[in-house]
Amino acid sequence: MRGARTVAVFPPSHPLPIDICVAPNNSSDILVYDTGKLQDISKWKLAYVLDDHTQQVSGLDWCEVTNKIISCGHDKNVIVYTQVEDKWQPNLVIMPNQDRAALCVAWNSTGTTFAIGSGNKRVFLGYYEEGNKWWNTVSYKQHKSSVVAVSFHPTQRLLASASTDKSIVIASCYVEGLDKAFDATDADVNESKNSV
Repeated sequence: MRGARTVAVFPPSHPLPIDICVAPNNSSDILVYDTGKLQDISKWKLAYVLDDHTQQVSGLDWCEVTNKIISCGHDKNVIVYTQVEDKWQPNLVIMPNQDRAALCVAWNSTGTTFAIGSGNKRVFLGYYEEGNKWWNTVSYKQHKSSVVAVSFHPTQRLLASASTDKSIVIASCYVEGLDKAFDATDADVNESKNSV
């Protein structure tokens, strides 16, 4: 099928994972397969169908620390799935100013925040508000076109985003009230590097 696009993700710590998450061929459904650690795809078993999107799923990520799946789609929605017993429970993310398709998504390495690239030139940084029991976002707009890739630095302090305007932006991903201040030792190291 011309133009078909499959999005797939799996917990990255396993050479051959137990579960794989796929949104095949421009589908609005997300399929979670139990691979049984078998290389033969024909022997994989379909474990779950997550059908909460109404249009094509364009991005998936799976945090191995929290075991949460996040998805985004052309229906402008971002959904965080949490496994509760034997079901994946969806939780819609609050995204003000989101009037275009959500194109890409990525968890940070601890699963406390995530980033979303959007067709409206914005990058959203998402986090969980414990007091309200929901996922919320803040956004910034530094691109001139759709944001098609997002990636966290291993320290989780920086976020890189790439756009179809041929630009890459590296920005701080500090969220006030959520992130702790830099360790004194890190600050001392950075300050000494800057003074050299």
